[in-house]
Amino acid sequence: MSDFRKLRPKPEDEALQEIWEHVTMRVAVLTGNWSQYADERLADFFAPEVLEFLPPAEVSHNPALTINLQLSTLYDDPPVVEAEGTTDEELEVLMPPELWAQSQELLQLVVGTNDVLVLTGFTEGRGLWHKVVPLNSIEMSPNPQMPDQPNYVRHLEASIRPNTSPPLKEWTWTTYDLRDPANPVFKVEVEGEGHSPGDALEDVTEIYAPGLGGRYIYTDAAGAPIWTWTAYHRRVSNALMRPWAGSEVFNGTLTGAALKTYWVAGVRDGAHPQRWTLDAEPVMAGNTSMTDGKAKGVKVVRMNQMGVLQWRSVGTDKSGSLGQFAPAMDPKSAGEAIAAYSAELAVYAGVAPQDISISGGSTGMSGYAIALSRDGQRKARKALEVPMMRGDKMRLATSATLLNALTGTSLPEDPEDYRIIYADLNLSLDEVKASLEEAKVMREQGVLGQVDQFLRFNPGMTREEAIARIIKNAQEEAEIQRQIAEAVPALPVDESPGDDAESQE
Repeated sequence: MSDFRKLRPKPEDEALQEIWEHVTMRVAVLTGNWSQYADERLADFFAPEVLEFLPPAEVSHNPALTINLQLSTLYDDPPVVEAEGTTDEELEVLMPPELWAQSQELLQLVVGTNDVLVLTGFTEGRGLWHKVVPLNSIEMSPNPQMPDQPNYVRHLEASIRPNTSPPLKEWTWTTYDLRDPANPVFKVEVEGEGHSPGDALEDVTEIYAPGLGGRYIYTDAAGAPIWTWTAYHRRVSNALMRPWAGSEVFNGTLTGAALKTYWVAGVRDGAHPQRWTLDAEPVMAGNTSMTDGKAKGVKVVRMNQMGVLQWRSVGTDKSGSLGQFAPAMDPKSAGEAIAAYSAELAVYAGVAPQDISISGGSTGMSGYAIALSRDGQRKARKALEVPMMRGDKMRLATSATLLNALTGTSLPEDPEDYRIIYADLNLSLDEVKASLEEAKVMREQGVLGQVDQFLRFNPGMTREEAIARIIKNAQEEAEIQRQIAEAVPALPVDESPGDDAESQE
């Protein structure tokens, strides 16, 4: 870790420090930079005399990430966004090309850490931008009118001071405070001289945001401050944050890394028989040698694997013996036990047991390949739609407010003016066949109408939209048939008598 990282400031509140540390661990696991935490769990899990024989912590298997990726599919396809009285061209201004791609990362952090903030801003030449910020760098307080949204945020980030040569890297605290809307606060501060934690803070707002002159960073045409932070939550509640929810999955992943490390060591060192001698010693030959093993007092015979090792008795009765113990570990059974332990973690992530399978578990493989069924993934998407839609609507409205104030557009500024339709998870071929068969039987029994059948395969539509689409499809099909009839002339009919007629004559 660099000296700069070691100097990262901490919040004064000890409870918030614990939250930062916990969220930092989760983010590290989700981004693949978690070997430090796996090593720490390994050291806690095994006694020092056992740890001495183990390899570095095994981080090639990551159940928390595997489960997270399979739950975070809501933005795999961009959603459809509509707003009354707004054209598609106007809506495109709100949604730069990277918006929904960035939302995939956002969703993974929401699923993995429960609560994530997004800062929306505007820069000349760049336009709208969005910054995804986990809770491990945030101090905040709830808005009394909307308890799950903040009205005060203090954000810590690593920054490079503008116009410095060589570049000056420093930790900045940026405060956004609308607890008193009549006296909004925006300021950027750094640790004082020497930039050491605990020093007095230095106000550098004019350096990082020149020209504000004490004003709030974003205001509308009337001068009222625009709040540009949006809190996303995994579940709908009145809580501003629930940082400990789902910690079982991440703690289990760290424990799984310790177990997997022990399994690797067992395959390497304990999956073969342990040989022993009683009152016997090897007769040393040209390609053999005896050295001290890793453990003190243990002698190891090294020899060419093609050679034959001779032994001689050292006992008084000349009756030395050789033997072996069974392997200390059965890699197959141990690996399957670890895989089953890993699969249990998905239950604590909110997945139904019947929707979980472990690839390799039935074939003797030891892998952590946890697979969620398509139906399980679909249930997860449905559970995430409502909380993510609330955040997306608020962010779109915030973006519209910024654009209206800074560029003169007239986009809707009420979150409820937006309608978002998330693409459904595509059915597998087997699911399509089964659903079509089921729909066919239900249609024949008169319990499913044509519109209902259409909606089964297009769940994002309203009934009115489904009816309009069915009619449009029928009109298009009729038009295609008409054009085919006009384009392909009818074949002439051969009216000459055939062989049968001649034979009758």
